[in-house]
Amino acid sequence: MNKEYVIGICAPQDSLLGATLCAAYDAPLYPYHLSWFANGEPHIAFQHLDTIDCYHLFIVFQWNYHHATNQHISVNDQAMALLFLIHALRTSYRKKITLILPYIPYTRNAGKDIMCSCNAWAQQLFTAGADHIITCDIHSPASAHCFGEKITTFATTPFWKTLLTTQHYPLQKLCIVSPDTGGAAAAQSLSKQIGCSYAQLHKHRPSKNTCVITHLEGVVDGMHCVIFDDMLDTGNTAVKACLALLEHGALSVTGCFTHGIFSPHAYHLVANAPFSQIFLSNTILGIQTQPSHITCADINHFFVQEIIKGYTPAQY
Repeated sequence: MNKEYVIGICAPQDSLLGATLCAAYDAPLYPYHLSWFANGEPHIAFQHLDTIDCYHLFIVFQWNYHHATNQHISVNDQAMALLFLIHALRTSYRKKITLILPYIPYTRNAGKDIMCSCNAWAQQLFTAGADHIITCDIHSPASAHCFGEKITTFATTPFWKTLLTTQHYPLQKLCIVSPDTGGAAAAQSLSKQIGCSYAQLHKHRPSKNTCVITHLEGVVDGMHCVIFDDMLDTGNTAVKACLALLEHGALSVTGCFTHGIFSPHAYHLVANAPFSQIFLSNTILGIQTQPSHITCADINHFFVQEIIKGYTPAQY
């Protein structure tokens, strides 16, 4: 190379997010290939690792639902692979490393009197060699606080506004619904951006991974309701929220979820619920799109545009 690149992208060869970043920055791709031994240990192979020649290296890593369900490669297994990946690159590369993680696990346990796995996870990522992390729709402000000033997290509400606009709902009949108080701020922001009404469900958790819808704030009778939340995990909250809205007279219920986590049996539960449509972004890879009312919406271009706003070559 005649000159040092400002930005380089380290991503799987087939990564759509990696390719979108390379195109946006006119940056070189330094591919890695991640595979798995039979016992779940990761094997990471690099192409041209010794040719990395840039001031700032972006490492793209996405959790894979298909690996978790079909190959029994758990969230924990994939997390270990990420730590090994960061460490290998930090060992051979001494400049700035930023992790591009559209979804970050371990961000739910970050409250008073709760074991803070999020804090421990953040420490592991930075100890392995990451200088900064970029993500979207992190689960809570408390979670983001665990990463200090070394994280950039942005809201996906503009992405969902654009998607919902293409569905041609009459605004006077559209209602954005938060399924609980935790997601209320994001759902309210989305409703304001669209210019439609807002409602909120309240729930009680008798135990972990179970919930009971207690009451509804707002009017949904005769409305096309859109449940908006950052993640879809067990599906219990989403399905019970859908049923509650229909019981209160909603004409239809659509779900919009940024991170399709899908714990065991969740996909079947959600797929058989009376949603008119379900939209998931592809922050997590390998999500099924059957039956036909489940759609995986490509968030890569939006994600990259948000990165570019904060990381321009002129900074360096």
